[in-house]
Amino acid sequence: MKKIRVLTSIITLVSLGVYSQTDTSNYEKLNLQSPSGVSLFQSSSTNGVWATGTITADRWGLFEDASSSKERITVLAGGNVGIGTNNPDATLAVNGNIHTKEVKVDLNGWPDYVFEDDYKLPTLQQVEDHIIEKGHLENIPSAAEVTENGIQLGEMNAKLLQKIEELTLYMIEQNKKTEALKIIVTAQQKEIESLKKNTK
Repeated sequence: MKKIRVLTSIITLVSLGVYSQTDTSNYEKLNLQSPSGVSLFQSSSTNGVWATGTITADRWGLFEDASSSKERITVLAGGNVGIGTNNPDATLAVNGNIHTKEVKVDLNGWPDYVFEDDYKLPTLQQVEDHIIEKGHLENIPSAAEVTENGIQLGEMNAKLLQKIEELTLYMIEQNKKTEALKIIVTAQQKEIESLKKNTK
């Protein structure tokens, strides 16, 4: 069942009255116009608040004002969506802050391999040498690289976890050495005390 069938080149729906292209005092709710596209106006220009959406051959946009000079949301024909940018280079591109309660990132490969027996843990001397030479940790991008290219959130979290797990192994090894030294020191203290008693 067809509710509305449009055969003309233009259909304009307004709340009360007839919309005029030259009279922006009306509240235009939906303007379907061929071939230029679709316009959605939520309020009049008298209060300075316009929200317009326009469909063209390759994009759809949501604008702050009727002049389309402040594009807020862009949807490209390929499916990319931009918020705060009219040239989204990803499925969702946001030029601004994001406030959310949770972010889920799908990943393949989590660095638990650090705890495998055949993992070659760099020595602390190798870590120091790399820092002296490169100015940053191995397999972690430099400040200049991050400034130029940004970071991949999932990939960076995995790299940071790898470093945390390596640090954990260093701490475990250091703790073993500390405990071994405690045993040696305790034995030496007992030997010293024994020698003191024998010399009296």
